[in-house]
Amino acid sequence: MRMLFVNSSLTDGGSERAMVLVANQMVEFGHDVSMVLIRDKERTYACHPKINLIQLRYGSSSKASMLLKRLRLVRKHAKAIKPDCIISFMWDVNVMTLVATMGLGVRTVVSERAFPGSSHRSSFSRKLEAVAYVLSSAIVYQTEGARAFCPRWLRGRSHVIPNVVAKPDIVPYKGSRSKTVVSVGRLTEQKNYPMLLEAFAVFLGKHPDFTLRIFGEGEQRDRLMALASELGIGGKVDLPGYVDDVPSRISDAAMFVLSSNYEGISNAMAEAMALGLPTICTDCPAGGAAMMIRDGVNGFLVPVDDSKGLAEAMSRVADDIQLAQRLSKRAKEVVDRFSSESIGRMWEKVVYDE
Repeated sequence: MRMLFVNSSLTDGGSERAMVLVANQMVEFGHDVSMVLIRDKERTYACHPKINLIQLRYGSSSKASMLLKRLRLVRKHAKAIKPDCIISFMWDVNVMTLVATMGLGVRTVVSERAFPGSSHRSSFSRKLEAVAYVLSSAIVYQTEGARAFCPRWLRGRSHVIPNVVAKPDIVPYKGSRSKTVVSVGRLTEQKNYPMLLEAFAVFLGKHPDFTLRIFGEGEQRDRLMALASELGIGGKVDLPGYVDDVPSRISDAAMFVLSSNYEGISNAMAEAMALGLPTICTDCPAGGAAMMIRDGVNGFLVPVDDSKGLAEAMSRVADDIQLAQRLSKRAKEVVDRFSSESIGRMWEKVVYDE
């Protein structure tokens, strides 16, 4: 089958990472895969060499002019490639793709990422999405919690497919773990890193030899550094920014912590578990963490915005080596539960309308 994927870019981000893993697996299954990228950014994710990668470029234009050029170029490439199915990721790219390919008679599958109920989504964007999605052949959500936001008249074409958890590129660490708490993600309000800093300040009172490292970049960097100083933990908090070797940087950490207000399925969380890191996450909507973590078995779930509960969970991991080892061993099982092949087959069923 000939497939055309459409997404924003191949730059650091959960949607981009999820798309690449699915597209790469489709190539492994023997499909003919092309990929259109609508934003020209530095590429941090590698595609399978057999993928026909198409980077759109526009020159300097106003937003309105650029949108029109994007619509025209996406349609042009879709007509040239003649795919059997078009797959797009992210709500805004989904809407653009559906409009651009309207009337071509191609099966179009759109994939919702993150949490559709996010407060950052305007009422206009939700209405636009609901209208545009009528043009879709199928809608893919990451969790049942996300699917609950699907308009009732479109429920019949909705599906739930979790993210692929790829095998680590490095061998999971074995040995005594460093006195380090790590987190990975953009420094944005969604990730609720202020709560993590507050929890770490409490945790540090009983575990003064620990350090917190948050890998990622974003608009909250200055605020987070100021808060760390205010909490008296500035010397214990490190924000290295974006790095391209995250697995090797975090593999020997004592634990991975995700403090988000909402997520779809966090790739950072999944990849930390695949490495065998004892993992603690907020039990946030749309239920991605709860889908992967069995509380107390392969990680810990804590309520959203509960710094006390988070500090207690961190202490449980730090104080009990045997517990940490059990969590580590069971965490690595997500690679088998959410393997590239099994998730790829789920995508194939939707693509083939089975």
